[in-house]
Amino acid sequence: MGTVQQEVVMGLGFVEVCTLKKEKKDDMRRVKKLERSLSKLKNRMAKPLPPERPAVPPEEELQHLRKELERVSAELQAHVENHQHNNENKSALQLEQQVEELQEKLDEEHLEAASQQKQQLTAQLRLTGLPGEGTGDHSEEEDRAPGGRGDC
Repeated sequence: MGTVQQEVVMGLGFVEVCTLKKEKKDDMRRVKKLERSLSKLKNRMAKPLPPERPAVPPEEELQHLRKELERVSAELQAHVENHQHNNENKSALQLEQQVEELQEKLDEEHLEAASQQKQQLTAQLRLTGLPGEGTGDHSEEEDRAPGGRGDC
């Protein structure tokens, strides 16, 4: 190879080296730019996001929630009243049953007491032996008494 050729080859090498150096600088700038962007993104991710605003304006949402609260409150009140009504019905029915049971017990006790009283009176009648009733036996006092059966 001649010197001219060597100079041309070297010149081409020189141009290539210069081109490579320029590309390297450009790449370094891009890397730094990308690093800054990455850093900014990391900072954004570290900060909490602001809360999203609802699609419905706050006043409308509040009004809707109030209506829902009123509806649920009315429903709850209806359940409570129904429950109380049922309890009152049960209480009234239970009271009626208790009155009936007590009345039956009282009737039974009256019958029992009347039966016992009848038995006691019957027993007393047998013991006293009223005239014209009894077994026909006389006591000795009846025989001795004036107007009694014994002396006449």
